[in-house]
Amino acid sequence: MATARQIREEELKNPKDPNVRDPEHAHELGGTLGMTAVGVPAAIAGGIAGVAAGAATGALTGAIAGPLGIVAGAAIGGAIGGAAGEAVAREVNPTAEEKYWEENYRSRPYATEDRDFETYRPAYRYGVDNYNRFEGKSFAEVEAELNRDWPQARGTSSLEWNEARPATQDAYERLSARLRQDDAESR
Repeated sequence: MATARQIREEELKNPKDPNVRDPEHAHELGGTLGMTAVGVPAAIAGGIAGVAAGAATGALTGAIAGPLGIVAGAAIGGAIGGAAGEAVAREVNPTAEEKYWEENYRSRPYATEDRDFETYRPAYRYGVDNYNRFEGKSFAEVEAELNRDWPQARGTSSLEWNEARPATQDAYERLSARLRQDDAESR
C-alpha cells in the first residue's frame, strides 16, 4: 500500500489540478479576496506610515512635506498591499483545492466506503485554511494547535480529530509541496 507521501509525490509528477501546472490561472475571486484581505490593511498601514513620515518630514522641512508624505505613503502602501494580496491569491486557490479533493479523496488510504466527500470536506478545508494561516510551518509544527481548534472549526462535521487529521494533513501538505515546487521552479 502506498503511503500518503508517495501518493502526493506521484500527484506532483502527474498533476490533475490545472493550478499545479499553471499557477497563472488563479481563481479570480481568490485574487479579489486576497487583494482585499492583504491590500486594504497594507494600504491603511502604508497611509499611517505616510502620515507619520509626512509629519516627521514636515517638522523638519516645512509644512509642504506633510501632505506629500501622506499622499506618497498611501500610494506606496496601496501598491505594496495590492501586490501582496495578488501574490497570496495566486498561491492558494481554495476552490481548485476543494475540486481536487472532491475528485481524488477516494484514492486516499483513510477514505472509507461509507463516507462521501461531504464527510471529509470540512477537514480538507481546514487544512487549506490553516496552511494560509501557518504558511512556512510544517504540519507537525502546527498539529497540536489544529487538534485543539478542530472542535470549533469543524462545524457540523461528524469527524473527530483523529478521523479528520489525515484529510487535514493531506490538504496542508499538498499545498506545502506544491508551493515549494513553485518556488524551486521560479529560481
